[in-house]
Amino acid sequence: MSRPLIFIALLGFGLVSVQAMAQDASTTPPAGARVEKDPQRQVRHLSRLLDLSPQQAAALAPVIAQRQQQLAQLRQDPSMDKRVRRDRLRSIQRDTDAQIQSVLTDSQKQKYAQWKQQLQERRQQKRQGSSAADGE
Repeated sequence: MSRPLIFIALLGFGLVSVQAMAQDASTTPPAGARVEKDPQRQVRHLSRLLDLSPQQAAALAPVIAQRQQQLAQLRQDPSMDKRVRRDRLRSIQRDTDAQIQSVLTDSQKQKYAQWKQQLQERRQQKRQGSSAADGE
């Protein structure tokens, strides 16, 4: 690559970086803060992932919204014991999962199970990576 092209590429990258940093910092959550996911965004993601019909997506929207509300309430209760909180979290996940699966076809259930397995594997890898870094 010639020097002028490299210069132009670096200049463009620099402008993009400056523009990104100039965005309002108040819209960026603090490091470590949980960002609540938009239920409609999650439904759109599942729709693309599982090729949901409009009726299926409409049926899942209140299920996802209810889950988000329950999880928010769970996080806001500082008096709850960690073990009780974990059990309640798992219960919410199981209930939501059952409601989601009741709307899906057999092939969609299979895709959903594969997706959940991939998520679980990524979480485990992330935990293993962070525990290895902590042990150094």
